[in-house]
Amino acid sequence: MSTKAVLITDQLEKPESDSSHYRVLLVCNLNTAKASASVNVKAGTFNDKGLPGMAHPNSIP
Repeated sequence: MSTKAVLITDQLEKPESDSSHYRVLLVCNLNTAKASASVNVKAGTFNDKGLPGMAHPNSIP
């Protein structure tokens, strides 16, 4: 099995007023029927005390 990391871009399209830093990880195994993605935007329950994080509306039952 081969493992490699590929940097696709270091410039995401975002509004000029958005000073956030983003990290995105996409994992793919061609021998499976599923893939996975992870995004870190430093928002949600860690920063906004009255709001749930983005994981809540995106949860798969």
